[in-house]
Amino acid sequence: MDLYLLRHGEVGHSIISGGTSDLALTESAKKEIAIVAGSIKALNFQITAILTSPLKRATQTAKILSKTLGIENRISVCNELAPEGSRAKLAEILLRYSLDSSILIVGHKPYLSDLMYEIIYNENGHGLKRRTSIGRKQSITELSRGIFLKKAGLAKIRLVSLTPTMRGEIKWLITPRILKQLQRSRS
Repeated sequence: MDLYLLRHGEVGHSIISGGTSDLALTESAKKEIAIVAGSIKALNFQITAILTSPLKRATQTAKILSKTLGIENRISVCNELAPEGSRAKLAEILLRYSLDSSILIVGHKPYLSDLMYEIIYNENGHGLKRRTSIGRKQSITELSRGIFLKKAGLAKIRLVSLTPTMRGEIKWLITPRILKQLQRSRS
């Protein structure tokens, strides 16, 4: 299974939703995501489904992507992709798809970085500590900061297993600047 991880675009003003603040994409971010979506379409990744965080900035990003890719009916909003969501429950959702699926996940920092770390190193972040060269301990979130996905950036991970834990390898990371250049070069 191929996972494409996309971080939502730049956020702007606050929209009050159910007593909590949910940030929306800026107009320039919507244009940037449309360009990124065009690049994804041009690269012909054959996306099976889009899973998105329930937060406004992520759902807006997913809607722009799905429209460009012509798969508006294949978006699923997953609470497991919210910043405090469960990656174990995300794995359960992914089990519903066939092994030859290509799933595009729209989410947030640090969730996506932590997810990449857990998949590639086959370790979860619950209480994981490592000793650094200077002797202090770091959490998985601190360690995964080395895997940085910019807003509107895209990563590809090839999953080789979902049970008992997600395991796989990172294939590539692409910055939004490169994705925009790809689209412009096609114009």
